Amino acid sequence: MGIARQQLDLPDPVTQFCGEALPANSIFAFLHAAREYFPESRIAEEDYASLVASMPGADPDDRHHKAAAISGRARMLVTWNLRDFPAEPLAALGLRVVDPDRYLCQLLDRFPQEVTATVVRLAGEKRRPPKTGSTADAVGGWRP
Repeated sequence: MGIARQQLDLPDPVTQFCGEALPANSIFAFLHAAREYFPESRIAEEDYASLVASMPGADPDDRHHKAAAISGRARMLVTWNLRDFPAEPLAALGLRVVDPDRYLCQLLDRFPQEVTATVVRLAGEKRRPPKTGSTADAVGGWRP
């Protein structure tokens, strides 16, 4: 897939962080699909730029994420980086911060059949599935 970095307007931190775990084409393809299917989720920089300096947290490189989430009226921000996204100050601004594991567990509690079916479907689509048991057996043992 020949998606140019410039077409997606990717900031360098995205490619630096994700590039450690994923090939660039995978990152670009994911972001391209997300922007295509959820165009209303795009937050223009001019809509959040005035909030950036006032965002809580020690890392100035993360402030634009918080400002964009608040400007876009997000209710939740899912990140592994809980240290730089302080829960209490962001909650006071109407933004809940949660790590991906907790978020997925909450989805599983709320929508057990849908999440289980999705995990089984995604595992079935893998090109190189794990060789230790089936995903259906692993999630089939789970009961809400």
